[in-house]
Amino acid sequence: MLRLRRRRLGEIPVGALLLAGLCLIPGIVWMLQNAPRGPGCFTKLLWGLPCLTCGGTRATRALLDGRILDALVLQPLIIGLYLVIGLWGLVSFGAFLGGRTFDLNLGPRADRALKIGILGLPVLNWLYLWTMGI
Repeated sequence: MLRLRRRRLGEIPVGALLLAGLCLIPGIVWMLQNAPRGPGCFTKLLWGLPCLTCGGTRATRALLDGRILDALVLQPLIIGLYLVIGLWGLVSFGAFLGGRTFDLNLGPRADRALKIGILGLPVLNWLYLWTMGI
């Protein structure tokens, strides 16, 4: 259950702070793409398998270039995470400006489903990256 309530003095709008961090990503991607090239992904070098975030920089670059489908193909979990953080951040910032905040109260089943999703989605994403050869 999502509930809008009055914000207490000093309460931090976490979503808005994450959104601010999300705004730094274009600069980070630019720095990564213009840095001297190293040997590549350390996990891929050691075990021949992609790491959990393999393709993240390329996917972010594709997203910044407006190639949304390419970005999703390269790294669906990272792009989905950007979407969730972006939406959460905008809602959090809007509520903050209005002197409000959101409380999320989950029942036992919804809480369990959320936890399974938080653990399961990265595993599914990793299997996707592995099978796609990213």
